[in-house]
Amino acid sequence: MEFIVQFVSFLEKWQTLIAGILAIFGAWATLKGVDRQIAQIKDSEDRQLKRRFFCCQGSSTRRA
Repeated sequence: MEFIVQFVSFLEKWQTLIAGILAIFGAWATLKGVDRQIAQIKDSEDRQLKRRFFCCQGSSTRRA
């Protein structure tokens, strides 16, 4: 029982700091997810541009 009382007292004293650390961790995790999505979109756009470039090159050499 003593441990629970001490633990609750600890949480009451440090709850703002604990909440702040959890908020920073949550923001970091969110940014990592957004960074992954942006990288995936850029990779997809690069592949699409390469396909268009090679498609246009191939069609121009066939006509010549």
